[in-house]
Amino acid sequence: MTTGRNEDTYFSVNSTVTVSELQAKAPHFVREAEKQGALSIARHGHTVAFLVSRERMEAIIETLEIMGNPNAMKAIRAYEAGKVKFKDASCLGED
Repeated sequence: MTTGRNEDTYFSVNSTVTVSELQAKAPHFVREAEKQGALSIARHGHTVAFLVSRERMEAIIETLEIMGNPNAMKAIRAYEAGKVKFKDASCLGED
């Protein structure tokens, strides 16, 4: 198993295992994927698959759902452009 970091990404896979290693120690690498979020699986030095934890996969699905919602994306773009103003929760219910 090799490890490395790419600091330029929000989501990175820090560990790579070979197909042979995965076949020999699948339960171990499933636990590692749970801890790390994901592992890449390589064959002949090339990544061919990923083993992704449930938590990470749920986050990916949630992100895709948000990105597919035009209203959510409009709100995100407005926030990023500084066009959104937040108010204190104490003002809720006031006219």
